Amino acid sequence: MRRRGACVHVKMGSKVVRRGSGRKRLQKGILTVELVLVLPLVLMLLFALVELSMIARAQQTLIVAARDGARTASLSGATAEQVEQAVRRHLRGRLAAEAQIRIELAKRSGEPATVQVRAPMHAVAPDLLRMIGFGISDRYIVARTTMCKE
Repeated sequence: MRRRGACVHVKMGSKVVRRGSGRKRLQKGILTVELVLVLPLVLMLLFALVELSMIARAQQTLIVAARDGARTASLSGATAEQVEQAVRRHLRGRLAAEAQIRIELAKRSGEPATVQVRAPMHAVAPDLLRMIGFGISDRYIVARTTMCKE
């Protein structure tokens, strides 16, 4: 009887019989099955995390842009062009190209001035979870800020 790694070689007459080699193959098979079952879940979680972080970053950008636009709109003598320019200063790339800006200027002091910035989610993040039914192609990110006119 000789030992080599996990296998035991037993000499029976003129034949050498290997014992224990099936266990190693079985363990490799189990690991492969576990990988096949767990890998899609891990990838889905990773894709969701990437997509969510990109959407959260865009949401924050829209909030800052809407606040800056509302701050400009609250100043006396502000025009819609000045407000839109203040909003667009914060927007970049596809977000700037596809963002929709709605401005409600106040006429008198003390009245509210509102700026709303709306952008499609597909402009800021790839649709990575579409294959499992969580698509973002028809959803929007909206930021709205209201301030009183000075």
